[in-house]
Amino acid sequence: GSVWRLNFQMFHDLMRAVALGRLVGERYGDKVAGAGYIVTAALRLAAIREHSPRYAAQMSIMSEEDKQNHIEERRKFSPDDIMPYLPPTILNNFQNKAGGARLNLSSAIVSLSHFTWPPVVMEVEEAKGHPRGGVFEIAVRQLVDHLRGRVLHKVVLDHHGLIAARICAILETKGHLESFA
Repeated sequence: GSVWRLNFQMFHDLMRAVALGRLVGERYGDKVAGAGYIVTAALRLAAIREHSPRYAAQMSIMSEEDKQNHIEERRKFSPDDIMPYLPPTILNNFQNKAGGARLNLSSAIVSLSHFTWPPVVMEVEEAKGHPRGGVFEIAVRQLVDHLRGRVLHKVVLDHHGLIAARICAILETKGHLESFA
């Protein structure tokens, strides 16, 4: 027989990528074309950079300084980095617009960086004039917090009604709702 080893960390990060991509798609998909797919592609790239055996082999031959730089940079991406992880239809949509895939994808990512509730993307290096179309980072913690809040609201709404859900939202805003609630 065969023995298989399951990479649970990779599985977890890929599931989180899909969930957060759907969240962003629902929230901002009407304002930015392919918003959810962009987030999913960027988080898939980050998961692969962090948990892939290929990258682990590269890390083993790096110096300590290079390892530290790699750890800091693994969540950052440029439009060129995530293009292989976008669905073909979305990539074709970006390619068929005037300016090409890199410019249109970079513009979409910059548009995502302007949203504040929840924040989606942080622009690490400005896209305008950047040779790679800019360097960006997904605001994972803020997106997960927003998703957690939506789940809490939905659970309270389903079990106790609209008034209870609104009361919980007010209590959380005022800081009176415990995180384990």
